[in-house]
Amino acid sequence: MSHQSKLDRAKVHFDDLDASVTEFLRQKPYRITGEKDLERWQYVMRIHRTAPFPENWSLILGDCLHNLRSALDHLVYAIALTQGSIREGIKIQFPIFRNPGEFDDRSKEFLKLVPMRAREASKGLQPYQGPHGVDGAYCHPLWRLHRLNNIDKHRHFVIHGTWPPSMSVVIGDGIDQSGPDRLDGFGVFSGPFPDGAEVFRAPMLQGFEGKPDVKLHFRASIALAEPSLGANLFARETVRAIHDHIRDIVFPALRDYVAGASHRAPSSGEDA
Repeated sequence: MSHQSKLDRAKVHFDDLDASVTEFLRQKPYRITGEKDLERWQYVMRIHRTAPFPENWSLILGDCLHNLRSALDHLVYAIALTQGSIREGIKIQFPIFRNPGEFDDRSKEFLKLVPMRAREASKGLQPYQGPHGVDGAYCHPLWRLHRLNNIDKHRHFVIHGTWPPSMSVVIGDGIDQSGPDRLDGFGVFSGPFPDGAEVFRAPMLQGFEGKPDVKLHFRASIALAEPSLGANLFARETVRAIHDHIRDIVFPALRDYVAGASHRAPSSGEDA
């Protein structure tokens, strides 16, 4: 089935990206600097890139997302084929909408040749049907796929360095830890980080003249600077979640409606 081939191809692109990012970050292409903010009497740490991110990351990511989106459209097309040949000019695609009103108004155009039970199944897979409802639909894997795929059609992704919130900080001499909860006035940031961004800030002990002793322990990663989809959208983790959602949730939900599609020949000149 072509929808499975598209999903498999997306995984190839993802593995290429993952391997490239892993090797790049293994070389630790960044440095951490510390400076005193004497006006606030605080110690500030910043991250600086020592090598640019490879330009092909955005291209590979776009190829991966395109194949993920195509896997969904191929799936719906295969379902439509079970009902007979498809005329030229008929638009068929997997609908992705953030609220039920948009789905009810606009999905009919995309699913007109799809059996009613399959339409209902696709409705149950919409982002607004997720655990966080309409308000949380923006962080659903399918909505992120929809938005990122559209962004890739018009421009490259903006990629920054980042790290997970699990970063740890070891505090030594020079840092004032006397606040009510020992972290009063501290700032530990998780990104995304443009070059030179502030990653840590803490109050210094009054009168301390040396360099404060602060060590950051973290696992570097990369994030997409797309505020409409979240403040710190981890690139690899996001794409992996989209792939797994399609493989484990969408495909099984619609699998039964595809039976026999591969044995029908579509009409010539069809437009999906």
